[in-house]
Amino acid sequence: MQAAPLLFRLPLHLMPFRLHLSFAETVSSIARSARALLAVTVIAPAALEPLSVRSLTRLALHPFAINLASFFILSLVAFRGNAPYLFYAYDGQFEVSLVILDSLFVPPQIGLTNNYVQGLGNVWFAISPKIFLEYFLSLSRAGEFTNFALAYAVSATELFAGSFLLARMIGVSRPAALIAAWALPLLTFQFVGWPLIWNIFRYFPHNATVAAISAITAGLLLLIGVSPLRKAVILGVVTFCAIAYMVIGAPTLLVLAAPQFAMFGLVSLVAAAQRRRLFAPLAVMSAIVLLCVVTGFAFFIQGLTAFTAANFFRDLSIRPAYLFEASLLLWNPVTPRFFTIERTFLLLGLLGGFWVTLRGSGTLRLAAIAFVCTGSLYLAVGILHAYHPFWFGPSPLYFENFLLPYYSIFAAVLCVQPAHVLAAAMRKGCCEMSPRAARAFAGLVAVSIAALPWLHVSEQRRTVGRTLPPYDTPYPQLSTPITAILKQEIALKAGEPFRGRVATLTGRIFGPSMNVDLRLPALADVTNHLAMFATGNIHTAAGLWQDSIPTLLEYNPLMTPAYFVFCRFFFTEPIDQQWRNTVMMRRIDPRLLAATGVRFIVTDAPFEGSARLRQTLDVPVREETLNRMGVRYPVASFTLYLYEVPSVNVGQYSPTEIVTSPTASRMLDLLAQPSTDLARTVVTSETIDETLVPAHLSRFLVNRGSLAVKAASSGWSVLLLPVEYSRCLRLRAKGPDADKARLFRANLLLTAVLFKDQLDADITYHTGPFVNSRCRLEDARDMEKIEITGAFDRRPELAPTPIKEWH
Repeated sequence: MQAAPLLFRLPLHLMPFRLHLSFAETVSSIARSARALLAVTVIAPAALEPLSVRSLTRLALHPFAINLASFFILSLVAFRGNAPYLFYAYDGQFEVSLVILDSLFVPPQIGLTNNYVQGLGNVWFAISPKIFLEYFLSLSRAGEFTNFALAYAVSATELFAGSFLLARMIGVSRPAALIAAWALPLLTFQFVGWPLIWNIFRYFPHNATVAAISAITAGLLLLIGVSPLRKAVILGVVTFCAIAYMVIGAPTLLVLAAPQFAMFGLVSLVAAAQRRRLFAPLAVMSAIVLLCVVTGFAFFIQGLTAFTAANFFRDLSIRPAYLFEASLLLWNPVTPRFFTIERTFLLLGLLGGFWVTLRGSGTLRLAAIAFVCTGSLYLAVGILHAYHPFWFGPSPLYFENFLLPYYSIFAAVLCVQPAHVLAAAMRKGCCEMSPRAARAFAGLVAVSIAALPWLHVSEQRRTVGRTLPPYDTPYPQLSTPITAILKQEIALKAGEPFRGRVATLTGRIFGPSMNVDLRLPALADVTNHLAMFATGNIHTAAGLWQDSIPTLLEYNPLMTPAYFVFCRFFFTEPIDQQWRNTVMMRRIDPRLLAATGVRFIVTDAPFEGSARLRQTLDVPVREETLNRMGVRYPVASFTLYLYEVPSVNVGQYSPTEIVTSPTASRMLDLLAQPSTDLARTVVTSETIDETLVPAHLSRFLVNRGSLAVKAASSGWSVLLLPVEYSRCLRLRAKGPDADKARLFRANLLLTAVLFKDQLDADITYHTGPFVNSRCRLEDARDMEKIEITGAFDRRPELAPTPIKEWH
């Protein structure tokens, strides 16, 4: 009965793991964590059903328990020693910013709200950090996330445990399951230097958690096909719960798991049909699909992916035709060694899958068939795309990454097979062990498996050189005179007024005839990274998000077509190559920037215009820095300039003239005219019959998951809010004319509020599997009505084109 206090203090026991702790403090923290974990796994169950000392001892000495404890402690120690490689560079720090900003601005919910810090208010990058254990335990408090080692250790341990559970579930022996569980995270996580196998877990560790869950879910689909009805129903419930967790936690990652589910489900149904037991699995799987439709799962994910620039402008996201993207089997194909770690690992997995397909039986054989078919499908699609580019979605490698647990399991099965043959021979001969000796030998094997990786990591630490690439960005990035002004004057706080955002429009020093966006791999903005070297801050993205400074920049595969078209049309040079996740902007138009709420501009060349210069920051550039970064063209020292835009829209724009336009192309033409005063004129595809008068804004607050707007007028009025419009927005107004207030899309991109006399309202954005699951599908239909794909008909030089190659 003493378990409860320890259980509730579990997060506090884990918090002390910090990057600056001494070795003694680390050991002490591990001991406290072990006691807390023991409370959860042993003492708490004992309160419900008393266990004998013998039972507790057997539980603690179970081979899986020994290996799990060994893996977690090794992970924690290794990741603390390899801290610079955790959440590394642009993508890694973007993930950190998501976790931090979610804790500050997102209320507890099932589904997604919009993001006022990164972009104009589109839906967040599709992740709910609160339900991932690695992020929940690693947050010291709201807005403070520095315990990177614990986050990676928890995620890697989840992958370890998931791989072991999956292996045992499909009938793999315990030694092979333990080897597979160890091998996968050791190869895919950065225990020493970079991971030994390229993967998407290194920047986004929660992807490993979802990959483990999706692999187990695929295995459950196989078990449904070989189980009687009652057991199949139970497995179906567990399968649906696993899918629900993925939909709530990281819905777009379900796209990477869906082909795996389809193939494993198909193999399961074929096997059941051959055994003439098709009814139970077919009924259960049909029920799962029906539940996904009824609960809105399907519409929610479809809406997230349909209302994107990548979907409407396929050329924006057609992947370059590279053979190495087809599979890790073809990774860096020009190499002196054929049997690289990636190829060896995948070849062993495929060979193990083929061997079990030919010689295996039961569920393990079905898993091998499904695995080989899925892996072959991914490889075939990847190779086909390399020669005939057509795929506009995630890289084929991402899909293959989600199949890595099966590669590890069947590679381990193949490697352990000789030992099984030897053991079988011994049992038939005179060397058969007694039960006690067999248990002792099994225990020795388990302890050996738990101990050997420590020697491996120690040897790697001794021999592997660790040199970070040239575009390293520390966390947190340093404060500079420019970021200090931005933090003081526009940083967001929940419950406080919106005071404007910043647009980093760099690359202007190169002139409008040079494409500066994709000159170097993984280094899209050269001047920003040169500023990082010189000043300690990149002055965009995570360098600003870490302080809750809102930016016009959005980094999100769910970037909307309206945002892309607006920013591409007005804030980029025609030659600048664009990509599906973001718009690299450098053209300055104060009138349109002000309308979108941009109060400050950071740029790398002087600007002659209405904006007021607030600060400068010299960025010296040395030749050795350019060489280290791999920049192959001369870049002279330059200066960063901080300009303040006058008359910025922070919610007070109240246009009284309505211009109706039915198409996006015509809207852009009207907005582009310098004579269009966006404080007085609004362009929309809707018909507004009311005669408008100016309104007076009293407040425009950013709350957690909502906006609070209060204004007054002497009749019908419109407020133009510097927030992206969506059908997912809901207006909840108070007062006698509250039912007359409504939202509509204005200026192609922004949100306008039409109201009479008084406005006191909350505006919320929510889309999720149970509530508002179809709202982004409605947004997509709105884009079709205004012919968004024809937005560049009058400016074809701005139309997206496929990227031929990464320079």
